[in-house]
Amino acid sequence: MGQKQRVAIASAIAADAKLLLFDEPTSGLDYSHMVKVSELLRKLADSGRTVLVSTHDPELIELCYDYVLCIKNGKAVKLEKSQFKHS
Repeated sequence: MGQKQRVAIASAIAADAKLLLFDEPTSGLDYSHMVKVSELLRKLADSGRTVLVSTHDPELIELCYDYVLCIKNGKAVKLEKSQFKHS
């Protein structure tokens, strides 16, 4: 596992997409592979792309988010800005 997720990210990079949407990009990954995917997502965001990620993975959120939008019963209930400065 992890190869599919990285291939999906690589194809988005190759397409030079400015807006990237990922649905559960770390599903089924162990922690070390999740960290690698989070690093790729962070690099994409740092390169000026808009990266939207739908996830239930709290570790991924902590590693690479700028904002978190929480949705409950189909409604946005909270928008939170990261307290971390990502490099």
